[in-house]
Amino acid sequence: MNLINAINVNVILAVFNLIPIPPLDGGRVAVGVLPRPLSTSLARLEPYGMMILVSVLFFLPMLGQSMGIDTNVFGQIVTGPASVTKMGAVRAPWKYSPGPVLRPIPSN
Repeated sequence: MNLINAINVNVILAVFNLIPIPPLDGGRVAVGVLPRPLSTSLARLEPYGMMILVSVLFFLPMLGQSMGIDTNVFGQIVTGPASVTKMGAVRAPWKYSPGPVLRPIPSN
């Protein structure tokens, strides 16, 4: 069970790290992949990226909850892809048998 929990945490952190906001790795990948005009505007967000993350992950859900709207961005952006990735990572090792089982030949 601890192995499954460790896989869950690692998959969630990996998917979270790929969000395309510049202080995260996904933002740096997006800056490298996007055309020059878009990448420079995205790269200019880097000093404000941590404030954007905190506001989107913490303050937006609190504001939405007070208004009665589901604005759980973390649940929508990270948990969905993480659950799909986790299904492949966690269930695949137990899905397949390790190979033929060798049994001793009974002696007569």
